Amino acid sequence: LTRCVNSVNPVVRTEAAKALAILARQPKNRPEIAQDDCLPLLVPSLLTGDEAFKEHAMHVLAEIAEPEANKMRIVHEGLLGPIIGVSAIVAAVGLTESAKGDLQETLAALGDNLIRGEAAASFSADAPIFTEDVVERVNRLATVEGSTATKAVSGIITTPYEAARSYYTAFPTPVLTADEYFLDVMQVELVSGRWLNSFDQDTAARTAVVGIGLADEFGFREGNRTIKLNDLDYGVVGVVERYPLDPVFDNAVIIPASTADADFDVGLEPDTVYVRSDPAFTLETEAALPVAINLGGDIETSTTVLSDALEAEAAADSTLQIIVAAMG
Repeated sequence: LTRCVNSVNPVVRTEAAKALAILARQPKNRPEIAQDDCLPLLVPSLLTGDEAFKEHAMHVLAEIAEPEANKMRIVHEGLLGPIIGVSAIVAAVGLTESAKGDLQETLAALGDNLIRGEAAASFSADAPIFTEDVVERVNRLATVEGSTATKAVSGIITTPYEAARSYYTAFPTPVLTADEYFLDVMQVELVSGRWLNSFDQDTAARTAVVGIGLADEFGFREGNRTIKLNDLDYGVVGVVERYPLDPVFDNAVIIPASTADADFDVGLEPDTVYVRSDPAFTLETEAALPVAINLGGDIETSTTVLSDALEAEAAADSTLQIIVAAMG
């Protein structure tokens, strides 16, 4: 596992970190994981790895930092800098009892059975994507209650008006595609307006929903507005509430997949699928997803249970508190 942690293949790297995080939950394994032939190997990938890897790696550190003997070892191995880079200095305040309560309330409201599957990088130079029918493939699993697909659209300059173009060129806004099933699967609410519907998808309508963070920045909280994607005007038909399980949507512009393909020639193949599992079979569903998506092909899939990621983030905050305390 330790050799796999710094594999050139991001899927291998992430799965190795995930396995270590599971092993680290057992107290008897923590001293061994903290040894010189394992702990230092987390440093390079904490600096360069993708977010899925970092989530699992931080969970490993949160677990092995519990024994007193491991606190200073984490500091001495040069992990303090990467940890601060990953979890941000604000985490130094740790996880208060109030924050723990907020976390539990969030998980209770949003559920612990939502899985994110991402098309993983392969040896191809092309950006990793799923097939167009990925939702249908996933929904064939008996333990799946519903799924929705999204895609990140790169190279788009998003502005509330033309005069702001130079600013938002320097600080780009995420643009994502989504389907009409998104709200039900994600269990997220609208602040105002409506969601993208089947008519929008069928007609490639230039409609958009924006995250609440972007709505506040652009002043879109009340009434319909127009937003520019490159030089094209899109009508803002809704504002979506904050979503703690995957904050990327808070400041994003979300448009129909058909419209993104028509206007920006990005194809209809998504790169991410969100899956709502039967709560009693979440881990089994996560394990089955790559096989269901692949169907004998060469599609690689990286999976994350989003409630685990949220708990790992909280654990990372607690870990940093321990480390700072250990440094005096």
